[in-house]
Amino acid sequence: MPFYEQTDLPSGTTILLWHITETEQEFMKLGGNPLAWQLLLMSQPNAKRRRALLAVRMLLKTYFGKVTEIKYSDAGVPMLAGNAMQLSVSHTGDWAAIALHPTRKIGIDIETIGNKVERVAHKFLSEEEAEHIPKTSGNIVMHLYWCAKEALYKAIGKTGVDFIQHLHVDTFDTPAKGTTTACEKTTSDTQPYRLQYRTYDDFVLVCAEPIG
Repeated sequence: MPFYEQTDLPSGTTILLWHITETEQEFMKLGGNPLAWQLLLMSQPNAKRRRALLAVRMLLKTYFGKVTEIKYSDAGVPMLAGNAMQLSVSHTGDWAAIALHPTRKIGIDIETIGNKVERVAHKFLSEEEAEHIPKTSGNIVMHLYWCAKEALYKAIGKTGVDFIQHLHVDTFDTPAKGTTTACEKTTSDTQPYRLQYRTYDDFVLVCAEPIG
């Protein structure tokens, strides 16, 4: 069973990561073939997405020790059914990740390293942020900025967020692993965030947590 790792942050946030190698049938066997998972498979036409969604549910089962269902708000934000803990979800390629916190809204994002993010950099990088992209490891840092803003967007949990005007991310001094900060300006209150990030062999991960 390729549960990959669990990271417990000092803030109380827990990050769990799953490497997806199972078939749908293997996931169902691992989960005990719950009815909710059967309905999930029936409602999702894309086979790759079905496996990713099952991996997310296996991460929840790994953490809680039982099948735990996800419901969604009107804005599409995932929430735990019957549990007040805050949840954020992401998946890319053969990986799935979740972040959990007892009370605070958090956001997580993972992204496969490739060329897609570079092509849309003008849609999410401010001029100042673009200046911080190094000539070496530039593609990695660009993916970190993308994931950071996606994670912030999830943590904010509302629509109408402009990635350039509203989300401001500080530099990634050590692209392999570290912590940086960010702030969101969707309202007059400038909420600061702490960003935990890590670069793996073929993807990057960023988790956003509010400060204060």
